[in-house]
Amino acid sequence: MKSGEAGLSESAWMDLDAKEGNEISFSHVQPVNSMGSIRAKMYSKQLNDESLKNIKNDIVKGEYSNIKIAAFITACAGDNLNIQEIIGLTKATEGSGQSLSWQRKIVEDNQCVAGLPGNRTTPIVVSIAAAFGLTIPKTLSRSITSPAGTADCLETMTKIDLSIKQIQKVVEQENGCFVLDGSIELSPADDIIILLERSLDVAGEGQMIASVLSKKIAAGFKHVVIDIPIGKTAKVRTDEDDRKTKIVFLCRRKSNGHQDKYAIY
Repeated sequence: MKSGEAGLSESAWMDLDAKEGNEISFSHVQPVNSMGSIRAKMYSKQLNDESLKNIKNDIVKGEYSNIKIAAFITACAGDNLNIQEIIGLTKATEGSGQSLSWQRKIVEDNQCVAGLPGNRTTPIVVSIAAAFGLTIPKTLSRSITSPAGTADCLETMTKIDLSIKQIQKVVEQENGCFVLDGSIELSPADDIIILLERSLDVAGEGQMIASVLSKKIAAGFKHVVIDIPIGKTAKVRTDEDDRKTKIVFLCRRKSNGHQDKYAIY
């Protein structure tokens, strides 16, 4: 390498779409303002909707390193998020990507919060529901629990990385489909966080609820049946934890001419 030249790693070269001979400049990394909210959460401060939205947007824009994302996950783990923060996190996660809308009155989905490998009820439930004429465009995420989650298994049998047009076409013909939510960028901030949660082996209650509901809301579902496995190695360990989780699960409803509202059950 000659004087005045710089070398890049292969990943940096691709990310920057660099070309040989390009001029480059260097500067100190600017601090990410939303990181201050994460530090505040570490000291038990409550985060408002705007703070959570800024954190999620910065994650999607690539402003956060893996260490900073891990700090956010850790700060929100356990019971560190109250109900208002879970609502704010759900809205922020939902608003970080695309959304689907359907002209049908009832659009349904089933969702397992996972935590136990080997759950394969989804292909059966979706097929039965679609056969009875119900609209059920089932969205799937990569597994945190094992390398053989529902999305990974279904991918060996059918195409799940569908575009929005393909989803609409399949649902029009069959009433249902299987689609990897990452392929259409439903809640992309959540997909990034899930990868780090897998490495940390941490899945906080608030993050779990926001993850599930943000993707269901973004996918346009109006009714969702949520399966919560209970066990010593599951995300929900006891009946008491199950009761608490059910209480804080949220459901969004729309009022004619009004803003979207969140109801707590």
